[in-house]
Amino acid sequence: MENSLPRQGEQVITLLYNILEMLSKNKVRKMKTISLQFFLIFQLVVLCGCSSSRTNYYTSFDFHYVSGSIQVNTFNGYLVKDLVKDGNIKTLYSMSASSKEAVLEKLKTIGFFDQPDKISIGNLQSIRVEYNGIEKFASWGGFDSNNEYQTKLDELGRLIVEIAVLSPEFQSLPPARGGRL
Repeated sequence: MENSLPRQGEQVITLLYNILEMLSKNKVRKMKTISLQFFLIFQLVVLCGCSSSRTNYYTSFDFHYVSGSIQVNTFNGYLVKDLVKDGNIKTLYSMSASSKEAVLEKLKTIGFFDQPDKISIGNLQSIRVEYNGIEKFASWGGFDSNNEYQTKLDELGRLIVEIAVLSPEFQSLPPARGGRL
C-alpha cells in the first residue's frame, strides 16, 4: 500500500501549518498558542493515523473454498492439498491482499451477493463467504454442466485454485502420488 497521504490530508496539513504560523506572527498570548498548537498537532496525528490513499474494503472478507483436490480457508489461514495416496496435507496460508481483492471482485462480478444465502447446484465444490457481516454459501458441480450460474462459479473456483497453487506455501508441499477417476 502506498504510504502517502491522500490529497485532502495534504490540504488539511497545509491549513494547520498556516494557522500555526499565523498565530506565531500575531503574538497571541503564549498559553493560548501552546494549547492551540497542541490541539492542532493532536488533530494532525489523528488525521495521519486514520487516513490512507487506498481503502482497505475487504477487511471483513473471508472465505472457505473446497474442491476435490484443494481447500483454501482464509478464516483460519490454511490450505489443504490432497496428495491422493498419501492423504491430505495442511499448511499455514496467508492469501495476499491483492489476491483476496481479486476473489472479492470475482464474487461481485458473478453476482454472488445477489443470490440467496444458500444455494446448491451440485456438490463437487463449495464456498462459504463472509463479507461485511453477510454470510453466504454455495455448492456446485456434478448435476447440470449447462447451468449458466454454475459456469460462473466454476470460473471463481479456477481463480481461487490458481491463486493458491501459485503461492509459495503450496509450491513447498510434496507432489500428489496417484490419481482419481
